[in-house]
Amino acid sequence: ALAEWHAASGWTASVWAGEGVFAANDLEGVKKFARKAVAIEAGFRSGFAFPITSGGVVYAAMEFFSFHSELPGEAMLQNLETLGAQIGQYLERRRTEADRARVLDLLESSLESSPDAILVTNAAGEAVHANSRWLALWGAPHGERLENWQELILPQFALNEEQILEWNQLALEQPSQKRLLCPLADG
Repeated sequence: ALAEWHAASGWTASVWAGEGVFAANDLEGVKKFARKAVAIEAGFRSGFAFPITSGGVVYAAMEFFSFHSELPGEAMLQNLETLGAQIGQYLERRRTEADRARVLDLLESSLESSPDAILVTNAAGEAVHANSRWLALWGAPHGERLENWQELILPQFALNEEQILEWNQLALEQPSQKRLLCPLADG
């Protein structure tokens, strides 16, 4: 139906086809303008249309009419084409942001539905997300910032060799304490 409307519309069809801005200072002389009779009866004498584009793809066409038989100047028509590209980029950004939000929601749902405790870190080793099972396992309150997550689960980084041996012994004796075994640097 949309393709039929484009074909029947004439001048907006050329805009939809990617031919750029269309302008007519005499609507009566425009061929294949489906709404010509209504536009002329309403008193319109001229009009123009420009595409809303992004990445060379036409997403929409905006058309305007005037009661006067004059057109915007060439510079204004070029500005309208630029405006159409800017609107298209804005709409594309909004679509991308909405897609990103949907993907993040899906990721959050996947992480939360996992039976595993999951901590997600970025390339710099900074925690960016922990699911509720991870937070419960390590006793971190839900919603807490995880800037010092290493200190929560890996306190042995600050221990000397004797303390590491003690830590490992405690981990073996008290497995319910959620401690990690820490290998010695030399062995």
